[in-house]
Amino acid sequence: DEFLMGDNSYNSRRSAMLWSMVIREWSLKYGDLISGWWVDGAYADQNPYEDILAMYVNAMKAGNPNAVVALNPGIVIAERGELADYTAGETDYPFGSDDLSLITNPDNWMTPEHNKVSEDVQWFMLTFLDKGWCHNGGPRKQLYDKELWGQYVKTVLDQGGAICLDVKFTMGTGSDYTMYPEMYEILKEIQRQYYGS
Repeated sequence: DEFLMGDNSYNSRRSAMLWSMVIREWSLKYGDLISGWWVDGAYADQNPYEDILAMYVNAMKAGNPNAVVALNPGIVIAERGELADYTAGETDYPFGSDDLSLITNPDNWMTPEHNKVSEDVQWFMLTFLDKGWCHNGGPRKQLYDKELWGQYVKTVLDQGGAICLDVKFTMGTGSDYTMYPEMYEILKEIQRQYYGS
C-alpha cells in the first residue's frame, strides 16, 4: 500500500493515516489559532469512506475541538456527511448562470433559501469576483456589476449564509501584491449595501 499525496483518485487508509498524523501535528501545534478547516477533494466518488473522513476530522479537531470543518464535495453547495460543520460550497455561478438576462433575477441565485442544508450545518459559499479563480481566464465571460454583487452578498448574509470571495490581484515580487481596482470597488459596494456605509 503506497503513499500517494497528489492523486485524488486514490486515498488508502494508510495514506489517510499518514496525512492525519501531519494534520494532527498542525492542529496540536496551533490549537485555538485554527478555528476552521476547509478541505478540498472530499468528493464522494474519490473518497467514499466515512471512516477515512472521520480520521481526518478527528485530526483537525485534536488541537481545538471547537474548530469547524468543511469537506468539499465538489463545485456544488451541499453537505458532505455528518462530519462537516459547514458546506464547502464552491461554485462558479453564484447567480445560477452566466447569462446576463438571467443573473439579475434573485429566483435564480444560489442562496440559503434556494439551496437548503440541515439546520446544524452552516451554509457557506466560496466563489470568485473575477471571471475565474485567482488568475484563471474563465469560466465566466464577463465581470458582474458591483451593485449586483452587493445585492447578492446582502441576500446571502440576510438569509444566514456565509460567503468567501476570491479576488484578483497583481502578481508582484516579494510582498508587492495589489488588489485590482475593480475587485476593490465590488468589495466597497458590498460593504455599502450590507452595512449602509
